Amino acid sequence: MLVTVYGSAIDELGSTSINSFRRLAWAAYQAANIPLERAFVLMSRYAVGISPATTARYPTLDIIPCGVPQDRFVPLSANLKSQNPTILAVGTTYKGRKRLWMLHKIFEEQILPAVPDAELWMVTNKKISGKQMQSFTDVSETELVSLYGRAWVFCLPSTYEGFGVPYVEAMSCGTAVVATSNAGAEFVLGGGEYGLIVRDEQLADSICELIRDPARRNRLAQNGLVRAAEFSMANVADAYSRLYRRIVDSAPNET
Repeated sequence: MLVTVYGSAIDELGSTSINSFRRLAWAAYQAANIPLERAFVLMSRYAVGISPATTARYPTLDIIPCGVPQDRFVPLSANLKSQNPTILAVGTTYKGRKRLWMLHKIFEEQILPAVPDAELWMVTNKKISGKQMQSFTDVSETELVSLYGRAWVFCLPSTYEGFGVPYVEAMSCGTAVVATSNAGAEFVLGGGEYGLIVRDEQLADSICELIRDPARRNRLAQNGLVRAAEFSMANVADAYSRLYRRIVDSAPNET
């Protein structure tokens, strides 16, 4: 009856260069998913996409975004921010389209020389070592909320996101967001109105400037809180409830 499209195998396939056998196998897997995704959409009576990017790929009828539980992802008091300027990144993998490896490299080569007391925190799938950085694996939701709230800046430089839940989680916790351009970031951050969207070569300078400018950082954080409220679990649940009612009302009578 209803399928929700959370991303596109086509966009996944085009988001990362193939530079190893493992990446080649991953690309083959995504290529095989393309006709299956299309079949699921065509076979369903209704289809939902989580962002304009997904509706552009498939004939979906509605956009219902992902939601974040904003009774739990909440801002901390201003005095609980970390003592040193801290950049937080959250991604399922260190390598791949999330590009946490790139942020790590930029941090050590460009950000640290400009902001010597800066720190980099990464929540990812494996422990990463580096100068003035900490990595976290298997964190609880409570720990994750604390990391979001204590960070000065959140950065996720993905090449592709179907939506980008971590952007909303960071905004819900009152932290300014910096992203590189991708479909999810453009949607969630309103084209740059609710967070910075920059080119790869601007990433280091943009983060450093935001660290040095507390007034601008606070403005972005406040704008982000307004935007994040649109992605509350209550709003998402209401949207699905209305859709299910529409499906039931339009279904043919069966005996």
